[in-house]
Amino acid sequence: MPHRSSSNRAIRPFVSRPAPFERFDVDRNYAYGIGLHAVVDAANLDTEVIERTITRFRAVGENSWVAESSTD
Repeated sequence: MPHRSSSNRAIRPFVSRPAPFERFDVDRNYAYGIGLHAVVDAANLDTEVIERTITRFRAVGENSWVAESSTD
C-alpha cells in the first residue's frame, strides 16, 4: 500500500528516469519523402545543432540509429 501524505494523497516512490540517448527514428510511411524524429544532446536548438544533426544522420546512412552511450 502506498504511503499517504497529510492531505491523504498517495505519495509516489522516487523512480529514476532512463538516461537519454541521442537517436534518430526514421518514418518512411509518408506519401512523399520521409519523417525524421531526432533526440540530440544540446542545451538549445539552433542552426548549428540542426546542421550537425543532419550531417550525423547522413553519416549513419540515413537510417534509424541510437548512440552507444547516454547523454548523461
